[in-house]
Amino acid sequence: MPHVSTLSQYVVEEILLTVGLAQNRWGRKLTSPFFALPSRRLSQIALAFDAQIEQVGLRAAFAGVLPHFANGFQVWGEKNIPEHGPLLVIANHPGTVDSILISSLLPREDLKIVAGFSPFTQALPTLREHLIFSSRELNQRAMVIRAGIQHLKAGGAMLLFPGGRIEPDPACLPGACESLATWSRSVELFLRQVPETHLVGAVVSHVLLPQFLHHPLVRFRKSPEARQRVAEFFQTIYQLMFPKRYLPTPRVSFSEPVCAGILPPTGKEMTPNILAFVRQLFHDHLTYFGIAASVY
Repeated sequence: MPHVSTLSQYVVEEILLTVGLAQNRWGRKLTSPFFALPSRRLSQIALAFDAQIEQVGLRAAFAGVLPHFANGFQVWGEKNIPEHGPLLVIANHPGTVDSILISSLLPREDLKIVAGFSPFTQALPTLREHLIFSSRELNQRAMVIRAGIQHLKAGGAMLLFPGGRIEPDPACLPGACESLATWSRSVELFLRQVPETHLVGAVVSHVLLPQFLHHPLVRFRKSPEARQRVAEFFQTIYQLMFPKRYLPTPRVSFSEPVCAGILPPTGKEMTPNILAFVRQLFHDHLTYFGIAASVY
């Protein structure tokens, strides 16, 4: 089991990289003390969470850690999720608590989550067993596909964020639905290789408090994605520094499960139908939770 100080240093380095200060000697020196306390608290929470997975199970452990970062949640369609057999859940990725929230609602202890590699999560031994680390390198991506197919063939459940990067929160940022155009075709690969897989879509919103989009350091980042990532980091930092404050109430919707059998036959692309399926879920989510169409 890693030490708190080791995990804390991983967190500090990731924050500095995100806010653009990793290579700035004076910036590191001035800001690192500010990040020390929240990094230590996050590390303590993570170590306790990792131990809880072994003691109470994956779903209960995720449910137990969620209140550190969210003030409850609202959910629609959770009764649709199959409890047995190969399951692929595909979701948008607005960040912060999206993977925690979804994982806490899936009735599956055999869940594996496809996640970007980080030294922090790699250092958590029990959680690591439930992760498939992704990469932008071609050979590593092939390994992810093979690992996912193997898990689905064994009847397991998998959570995948096909966008592969942070996406706009549908509740407060434009472009959430447009980001579907960048989704990976890996969903189709999984369904073709394991056609008995049940596919469930998930849409998450209201994870980002809009006030953090106006944080002074957010304005130094050029791209909308980078600004959103910095805003989410500072939201998490404030949550850790001021427990029970700055907590969003996220919303999540789940689709009815579908099988590859209802998608186009061999020789025709599945991806357009998969994206249409998710776009419809976006529309249903926005309607159910009353999110303004202008944001969407």
